[in-house]
Amino acid sequence: MNRAKINAQIWIAIEAELAARGCSPVAPETKLGEIGISANDLVAALASRLDVQAPSLKAGFLIGTVDALDRPDELNLGLLAAWLTDIIAPFFVGERASAFKARDRTITESIKEAARFPLELDPGTVEHASPLPASRGGFKSAKPPPADPFVHTRIHFATDRKSHPDKTTGVGFGAERGDKLVLGECEVSFPLDRRPGELPRPTIWKLEFKPDPKKHVMLQKVVTQAEQVFYDGIKAKLDETKGREAFVFIHGYNVSFESAALRTAQLALDLKFDGAPILYSWPSNGKVAAYVVDHNNAVGSAERLGAFLETLAARTGAKRVHIIAHSMGNQALCAALDRLSLTLGGSKVVHHVALAAPDVDADQFRQMSKGVCKAAATVTLYASSKDLAIRASKKVNGHPRAGEPLVIVPGVDTVDASAVGTDFLSHGYFSDDRSMLEDIYNVIRDVPASQRFNLKPASTTAGGYFIFR
Repeated sequence: MNRAKINAQIWIAIEAELAARGCSPVAPETKLGEIGISANDLVAALASRLDVQAPSLKAGFLIGTVDALDRPDELNLGLLAAWLTDIIAPFFVGERASAFKARDRTITESIKEAARFPLELDPGTVEHASPLPASRGGFKSAKPPPADPFVHTRIHFATDRKSHPDKTTGVGFGAERGDKLVLGECEVSFPLDRRPGELPRPTIWKLEFKPDPKKHVMLQKVVTQAEQVFYDGIKAKLDETKGREAFVFIHGYNVSFESAALRTAQLALDLKFDGAPILYSWPSNGKVAAYVVDHNNAVGSAERLGAFLETLAARTGAKRVHIIAHSMGNQALCAALDRLSLTLGGSKVVHHVALAAPDVDADQFRQMSKGVCKAAATVTLYASSKDLAIRASKKVNGHPRAGEPLVIVPGVDTVDASAVGTDFLSHGYFSDDRSMLEDIYNVIRDVPASQRFNLKPASTTAGGYFIFR
């Protein structure tokens, strides 16, 4: 059974548990009986719609909460609440439909209510996916001691989060916005048998309660650095390479500093990037309920991000700086590049820019796209019709997002990635799927979209775009 269906079963089990408690996560104050559907009927309908077997749920069987599940960044009740609105609504007609729609709340309101309920799942309902063929990308400077069953990767970081002491890594960064940009390095370890796209973490299903470097990706060390030391370190790394290239990863909403650091290191390995991998981490809360706060923080980080990008090449001698931005991280990036374009003249501050599942108002993106294209040599936008997180964002904001297919603007290569979504929410497809990783690999290596074998051209009345074969 593939991961999408595994996660579908988990979602249905979550809904079953809430339903068993007499509560709909879409309208928490409404008893299911009031709108004419039983818990069993609801679970059966969801399972049928998703083409999976309805999981059994043992009343009162408690083994953990959603935070302990395999993919905590994707298993969040807020998105479930918005998603269920679309799934359940067709089952109601007449007065029941009116009652359902009248009680439909915004995603943020649903989060607050649904978060009150513990989630209980029978582990016997979860089947594990078949293993994929083993394959790993290399990272030039990461050579582990022969005795270690894991590999170390070092990344650089810049963050405007507020720092705090951490017993495990030395320094940690929370959700609060700091008063300055903090620079430094992280050391991340990967198990040798990791497959591309994977970030194996401890899971309750395997009775794993703490990370093991032989099995899991781990953030081993975080060190802050003075500005001169930081830029000298990147320059020294670039001196070891032929192309003198760097890439900057800007994470999305609901992402902790640790998760963002692990993802940056994963991209460096899987893209076989011969250069300096850099994380720019803005103060995301790492919590579903903080969507509006995260949005404001992303926008508020744009000025510091722009200044950092402008300084990076000048202080390190990098010939090319690429950027991969995900989800709400595109809010900060697009605003930063749009501002920089006003002072750049004819020069480019960055080379390739990949906008993955951008959670940016579509009309605002169209307005900013001219500035973004002026500041970057090439711009690629990846969107997916399966991206339920983007659909949920639309419910909150009331406007379409740039990550909703298909926003087509001059100077931007729009790629429909609907065919490659691998997770249930299909919001992490840019880093989880091999086809996506391969396409970003080719973007960085200057292969035009028209020449990438995994893409085929398509068109609408708005213009041309590309789609995964």
